[in-house]
Amino acid sequence: MQSNSSPSINLNLARKWRSKDFDHIVGQELSVRILKNSLYLNQFFPVYLFSGQRGCGKTSTARVFAAAVNCMNIQNFQQNPKTFSLPCRTCASCLAMERNNHPDFIEIDAASHTGVDNVRQIIEASTLLPLLGRKKIYLIDEAHMLSKAAFNAFLKILEEPPASVLFILATTDPEKIIDTVRSRCFQLFFSAIKQDLLVQHLINVCMQEQLAYEENGLALIVQEVQGSARDALNLLEQVRFSHACINQTAVQAVLGHPQEAQLIGLFERLIVGDSPDSFLQFLQEINFSTISPVFIWHKLLALVRVAFYVHYNVELANTEYAQQMGKMRGQLSIVRLIAISEQLYEQELMFTKTIHKSLFLEMLLVKLACSLQTEPDKLTERKQLPPRVNPEPQEVAVVHNQNPVEHKAGTSQSRWESFLIKIQTLNDPLVLSVFKQATFQEYNKDKATVHVEFPKTFAFFKDLLEETRPSWLPLMEEVFEQKVALMSVLSTQEPIKSTEKKTPQIVSPKQEIRASNTQQQKNYSYPVQKKTFASPVSKGQSFDVSDKARWKLANELLEAFPGKIQQIGENK
Repeated sequence: MQSNSSPSINLNLARKWRSKDFDHIVGQELSVRILKNSLYLNQFFPVYLFSGQRGCGKTSTARVFAAAVNCMNIQNFQQNPKTFSLPCRTCASCLAMERNNHPDFIEIDAASHTGVDNVRQIIEASTLLPLLGRKKIYLIDEAHMLSKAAFNAFLKILEEPPASVLFILATTDPEKIIDTVRSRCFQLFFSAIKQDLLVQHLINVCMQEQLAYEENGLALIVQEVQGSARDALNLLEQVRFSHACINQTAVQAVLGHPQEAQLIGLFERLIVGDSPDSFLQFLQEINFSTISPVFIWHKLLALVRVAFYVHYNVELANTEYAQQMGKMRGQLSIVRLIAISEQLYEQELMFTKTIHKSLFLEMLLVKLACSLQTEPDKLTERKQLPPRVNPEPQEVAVVHNQNPVEHKAGTSQSRWESFLIKIQTLNDPLVLSVFKQATFQEYNKDKATVHVEFPKTFAFFKDLLEETRPSWLPLMEEVFEQKVALMSVLSTQEPIKSTEKKTPQIVSPKQEIRASNTQQQKNYSYPVQKKTFASPVSKGQSFDVSDKARWKLANELLEAFPGKIQQIGENK
């Protein structure tokens, strides 16, 4: 692209630096090569379809191509294309194109000319011969906005247009153009402009416009616009009018993005927790109300993802923020990361709908940051803990032991049962369930160790017990009256049943009849009449299911799900 405006006309950068010839079209080498070869061979398709994302050069390329088709020096290009370029920009036709008053170039905005009557006017006008150039060229911008009836009216002339007419359809959404029209077009795809090419283009613009810049600021602009040259120039102009130098800080201020240090500081406070007054003070310091809430939302999710990879020592293809997360490795708690990501995803719909996004996000972040300082976090139904620390005396050693020692002193066993009662005060059902599945082995007072045996499934909960150790270890030390370390082994046998002594279970005979298999029904018969059936036990009394032959299904359920079977009454 290049500057081609008249000195007396003040244009914005996007219009001023619109390409006027093929050599200055940025990032569309393949499409430019196809069009130049068409000009060189003097072979033209009656209908062209230029499709691609916004701001990547579709309309500008169509104008350059139209100027080249009607350029009076096209024969010079066809004879020597290496030394002569099109359009020449010196002949009467090219000058008329630059002044936007060429009689044979008609540009139509399909968004405001969507009806059949507009198409009929184009069809009637296309029968007239060109006045200045060789062809009458119609550029229909945003062609997908035409109605279906308008497309159908276009079909015949698109398939067999007059020899002196050429149509160019430009669209950002080619799928909305009906198939019968697309099949009659020569389609060219315009891709998003590569970042390095767009950065170089912005450097050239800044040098020509005498703008102070830093390359990191231009790179940030390019990252934001996603390959659109027009959006890049518009954003460049916003920064130009608000700051003396186009650098990273200036671009972030215009976009409403926080500085990297502020973003990492915000994420760290969410991970380790913070008091309400301290967290609100931090939001005031970074001027949170001026930051884009949508940007913060997306960046927090990206940081959570990077933190997951860093926690498990998995390398990322994109190393953005990986170094910062590596410094926080000791503070990264999987439970905490899951809580943050779950809350962001659960509230995403509400966030997108609210008109007060900044206020909504501020309250959500305060809730997340302060959840470690208050009661057990309801977001994860688990008590949140300070950053994980692994003190040497309390390290849990997991050892595969083929022959665990069976040593259960009466006093020690009662202390263990007291510990199971105390652990219920944590309001953490998962931790309580893990400890209830453990079998107490021995308590070595001299070595200050408590030995227990866990079922094989304990391997899945090892990280859980490590992270929740600061909550349950003080209770264990209180029960055993000294500082102790929990030493655990994994059982090599079948999964251990509940350590609680099984009490006679209460089972409704009608429920047992429904659950029993066919063989059991053959061996045992029960009356099924609602009023005449007499239950062997009354509601609230115990019922003996120790006969495994008779109560096979009930015993299998007790083995898989340790607990009690309660009778809740019969259906009336």
